[in-house]
Amino acid sequence: MSDIDLQPLVDADSDRLMAGKNREEPKPRPLPSPGTLHRRLFVGGTDDSSSLQDLFGENDEDNWEKPENRCGCGCCHPDCCQCCASPKLFAAIWAIVCVLINTTIGYRVGILATIEKTFDMESKYTGIMYGGHDAGYLIMVLLVSYYGGKQGAHRPKWIAYGTMLIGISCVIFALPYFFMPRHVIEEGEEEIVCTPGKAQNTTDVENCKHAHSMNLFWYVMLTVATFMMGIGGAPALPLGTTYIDDHVTKESSPLYIGLALVLPNTGNPLGLLFSSFVLRYHVDFLFVGPSKIGIDYSDDRWIGAWWLGFLPLAAAFFFFSLPLCLFPKKMKKPHDVSLKETSRILPSRTERQYLADKSLFTTLGCLFTNSVYVLILLAIFVISAVRNGFATYIPKYLEIQFSITKANSSALKGIVVLPATLLGTLSSGVLMRLCKVSGRNSIQLLAWLFLVVAMATIPGMFLYCEPVPIAGIMTEYGATVSQSGRQPLPYANLQAECNKDCVCPREFSPVCGPDKIMYFNQCFAGCKDSLKTKYKDVMLYTDCSCISPGKMKIRKEHYTGSVATNDCNSLRQCNNFIFFMIVLLVVTFVSFFAFTPVTTVVLRVVNQDESTLATGVIQFAVKAFGVAAPFLFGMAMDFTCIYFSNYCDAQGACLVYDIDWNRYLMLGIVTLGTLLGSILLFCAYIIHRSYREE
Repeated sequence: MSDIDLQPLVDADSDRLMAGKNREEPKPRPLPSPGTLHRRLFVGGTDDSSSLQDLFGENDEDNWEKPENRCGCGCCHPDCCQCCASPKLFAAIWAIVCVLINTTIGYRVGILATIEKTFDMESKYTGIMYGGHDAGYLIMVLLVSYYGGKQGAHRPKWIAYGTMLIGISCVIFALPYFFMPRHVIEEGEEEIVCTPGKAQNTTDVENCKHAHSMNLFWYVMLTVATFMMGIGGAPALPLGTTYIDDHVTKESSPLYIGLALVLPNTGNPLGLLFSSFVLRYHVDFLFVGPSKIGIDYSDDRWIGAWWLGFLPLAAAFFFFSLPLCLFPKKMKKPHDVSLKETSRILPSRTERQYLADKSLFTTLGCLFTNSVYVLILLAIFVISAVRNGFATYIPKYLEIQFSITKANSSALKGIVVLPATLLGTLSSGVLMRLCKVSGRNSIQLLAWLFLVVAMATIPGMFLYCEPVPIAGIMTEYGATVSQSGRQPLPYANLQAECNKDCVCPREFSPVCGPDKIMYFNQCFAGCKDSLKTKYKDVMLYTDCSCISPGKMKIRKEHYTGSVATNDCNSLRQCNNFIFFMIVLLVVTFVSFFAFTPVTTVVLRVVNQDESTLATGVIQFAVKAFGVAAPFLFGMAMDFTCIYFSNYCDAQGACLVYDIDWNRYLMLGIVTLGTLLGSILLFCAYIIHRSYREE
């Protein structure tokens, strides 16, 4: 070919090269600093038109044929099961699992006082045990939240494995009962009366010390089981919430989350009701007949079947962990998602690459440079600490302040909390959906809600039932009711001139007489004989040297003389607990009404790739103080105690409380903590508004 023939081609190539040189190359957008990026993500606007598919990954069909993105297990992923890869179905199963987790927590709260009595321990030690749940959660939640938010993480399976671990923990929690001695009220034990005797012999002391060492062993086992429950529950909330949020439209996300959390929030009251049911059965009902037990659940010596509920709970955890293992790693995203549906600000392509390369500490740095997020974090931290700490001891608080039995106190709390939880969480989710409350207004809404909670708690400080004075602890022997008060004696002394010749056991089995004074047991009342009444669970004790003669009515029967009975319910009757239940209903409703706004705010004030970690940090902060909260409230309980049991010369469970100090201290901590949280939320709202104005 000649040069002339090649010239047109050369000219054409030259023109293209010159055009390429003269064309100005687009300059890459410089990478902003973390602070600037944070402000753009959380506050400012953008005109970037990138699609969500470009931001979060391609939504092509080939990607969904991968085994990890199909329903099934192992190498089995049949086509007929792929219809189950639905956010709605996952939300339903996940909600049931969360119900079971919260039911277990509520159940443990309901049996707390029974655990203290069974193992004869102070409240601060049960607080440590129950704080083990939050300790286990605390250790795992950040790791689970961070690595569970990575692209290759299979979040449903992580939740399933945690669910199986909780089932194992429930079995461990019930094990001690099957190796402990039976709690039988032997025939004639109710007839322990005032008789001269000798001091405790060496054999009894040795048996006592052996029983004490075994109680310590069981205590450690229960604490370990509680710790394992916390570890198993760590993946459920942060991974489940973000898994749902990633697969539904952002406009529907609050409703999905609200509905998915309505049922889980009912778990706590359901657990309380469940504990109330099982506590009406004697702890040894499988091995001991009713005739041999000899008492009912209203008797102070009654020990309910605290272990019974853990067995069906364990079976349920194992059952529902199986379908969670079958869900895919990720599901197809809805096709109607657009940029207009999300209130968070989307980063550019360069910024997205920067965010993808961030390490754990870089991501945490971005979160903690957000003053609004930090203030919300602190507020939730304080409010959850005081609320959860007090919630652990509410059944026991009712028992102390209103003389309600352990079974009934758990039932009352469950009955009140259940409707308040349902109505509060459901109405909150609907409101967020219909009113389309913005992130800034959600913060303001939370601040007002918790201010209402703080103000509503104050009236509870003035609601109680007048306690029955106990001779030797709250009043002197021989004193009348008018001469007695609610304040304890400077030094408790159960021995007096009237019972100096009696060798009495230190078992708290209160009796009362016509003087309307309560005595530690029939022996300390100086009673020398006992009679059975026509009521199976009622005993009459006669010839009581510490009780002045008088007339006394036991149900429908009348008795006269220096007599006492173990049926003191007539002295404890009081209806003030009804008003306290109303206060508890209001506080619970408002608290759970705030649940969905809290979750939505956290998801909306952080970037998409940080949402899992941000949720996990919130849970980490809540559980961090949650480890200590039951212990601190347990110490507050013990601080208001005026008489402890004496087990093997060691201080055991509290038997009598100063109800005034108990009431002011417990509710005072709740009020101040909630008020502080409300102030922090108002500060967050003000700062967020100033960002928007800038």
